[in-house]
Amino acid sequence: MGQTSIITGQHVRLEQTAASVLQRSVAWGIDLAVLFASQLLVWPLLLAVNTFTHSDEATLILAFVLEIALSSYPLLMEVFNHGQTLGKRLLSIQVIRLDGTEPSVSDSLTRWLLLLIDFFYFIIGLVFIIFTKNSQRLGDLAAGTTVVKKHQYGELYFDLRDYEFASKNYHPQYKEAARLTPGQADLIQRSFWVDNWDLKYRLQSRLATKTAEWLQVDMGKHSDASFLRKVLSDYHYYESISAE
Repeated sequence: MGQTSIITGQHVRLEQTAASVLQRSVAWGIDLAVLFASQLLVWPLLLAVNTFTHSDEATLILAFVLEIALSSYPLLMEVFNHGQTLGKRLLSIQVIRLDGTEPSVSDSLTRWLLLLIDFFYFIIGLVFIIFTKNSQRLGDLAAGTTVVKKHQYGELYFDLRDYEFASKNYHPQYKEAARLTPGQADLIQRSFWVDNWDLKYRLQSRLATKTAEWLQVDMGKHSDASFLRKVLSDYHYYESISAE
């Protein structure tokens, strides 16, 4: 399975597993099934409206509105569901930008507009996914996005402990933390966002060892996670006072 490189805003490279052609195809199959089932519900509704109103014009207008809504399903789902349609959610894959952030509305709109080419001329989308560096279909290339396995990308969340440095009585433990670069601090922060516990444990173990060596400090009795969190808090503390 291919790897795709995610470059964060602080220029940190994160290697992610790209969604396979099979995963993307199955996700699309599920989405098509949803659209087909929706179509089965539309026709009885249109028939009922026509019977009630006796107006072909009203029925045609309603049919047009409903068809637009149905065709917008991929766009609306990805915009309001963090880059996931129902099919992508069931396959645990999601659309993200190449900088690791969620796609914007314009990104999703670009992907949706080019879906006409990628899907209806299926071989084009397939060739691009197989042979591009970051497994991108034509719509992804235009929008600067890709599709990755969600369980490796993780969820972004905030923890109040990340803001301990902002308290009035905060006392830093590692003055050496001021030597961290924004990219190093960002990488440490992202290790807390990994939702695979085994992966998180192994990643933080390596990061803690490397960080202690880089800063030339003793971890003491801290666990890997608590050491990294303390170093990160100290880094933010020194960053905040240097900005004053």
